[in-house]
Amino acid sequence: MEMKMRRLVLFSVVLVSVVGLTRAGSGFEYTEADLASDEAKWAMYERWRAHHNKPEASDYEKQKRFVVFMDTVNRVDAHNKAKKPYLMELNKMSDLTFEEVGRLYTGAKMGRPVHGRLLGARRNSSRVKRTDRHELPPELDWRQHNVVVEPKNQGQCGSCWTFATMGTLESTWAIQKGQLHRLSEQQLVDCDLGQGGCNGGVPAYALRFLSENGGATTEECYPYNEPPQRGFCCGAKLQNRVVQVSGFADVPIDDEQALMEAVAQQPVSAVLAVFEGFFNYKEGLYTGEDCTSNGPNLHAINLVGWGTTPEGCKYWILKNSWGQDWGEKGYMKIARQTGDPKGACSLTQQTCYPVLDQPPDA
Repeated sequence: MEMKMRRLVLFSVVLVSVVGLTRAGSGFEYTEADLASDEAKWAMYERWRAHHNKPEASDYEKQKRFVVFMDTVNRVDAHNKAKKPYLMELNKMSDLTFEEVGRLYTGAKMGRPVHGRLLGARRNSSRVKRTDRHELPPELDWRQHNVVVEPKNQGQCGSCWTFATMGTLESTWAIQKGQLHRLSEQQLVDCDLGQGGCNGGVPAYALRFLSENGGATTEECYPYNEPPQRGFCCGAKLQNRVVQVSGFADVPIDDEQALMEAVAQQPVSAVLAVFEGFFNYKEGLYTGEDCTSNGPNLHAINLVGWGTTPEGCKYWILKNSWGQDWGEKGYMKIARQTGDPKGACSLTQQTCYPVLDQPPDA
């Protein structure tokens, strides 16, 4: 344990020394001079607004947002100067409160315990055979196999569950069938009326919906709404169902070894409890020290692989749906095998993947 902590501290020092203390990613940077006076802070805020193409607002609204923005600046600046294993940044969400980010950018729901049994998926899960730990590779990155669509952008809509669903389905189909399609999240937002559209949903239930309703169409045929919102389910856009799914399987909770075995077969969907460190993540190894399992903001993502830093710190490769200007071009390294069976930010509590072909006795 002591050696692990030494490695973590070493990684922190190396990371901070390389990228600096006051740089913020996504193309936006600030210096100590920007924090030297009220005038400089307001000028930085205006520059940040222009950088992120923020819409015009009243003086009252801008002043209100400025207060929130500066609170974020102070937290980001203090964090980056504390030599943590990861850096935070000022991104497009930096003038939103914690509650607003949760309402606008998360939206996952927790399904019923052992929700895979809704489709007999426990039988289906035998497709992923138990393996000895030494049989798993020390690192795996499905992006290198050209079976992962690049991170998309859900916008200000609690539709993360649709992106996590289509993300695992896109990759599973590509791995098993040899075709990588960009699937339509809007299909689930509009047509899966058993779930909440921009007000949240459960990825496993979305896979069940697709299995019972003819499969998934492409993003080209059924594009994502701009601005993001639920519309009516348009049958004319559903004529080209390019991917079919038989059901889903879930991964046992509190078991990162089982999760690794699942990810070894295909990227999976997972649900996290996310907090401010996650919201403002820029790069490095996110440890999830600010997470609690009973947090109010649940967010669905994809796990597309794993690895280990040169310092020996283990991580998952997380694919988000907040655009490629978030994090490491839309991705995050999040701590793996932390000693907590729930995993960092409780990521083992609700994970699933699609089953394309049911076994004969299903």
